[in-house]
Amino acid sequence: MPQCAVCGKTLAEQLMEEEIERDGETYYVCCPNCQDDFQESPEQYA
Repeated sequence: MPQCAVCGKTLAEQLMEEEIERDGETYYVCCPNCQDDFQESPEQYA
């Protein structure tokens, strides 16, 4: 199962908030807060 790129929470497919593409990789986040954190500092999480 995929994990949230920000907080590390294991995600069931129905709980994935967003897929983020960066440098040819797909990252998943679990909530809007994690999505904002990823977008603010992607190099920290990628």
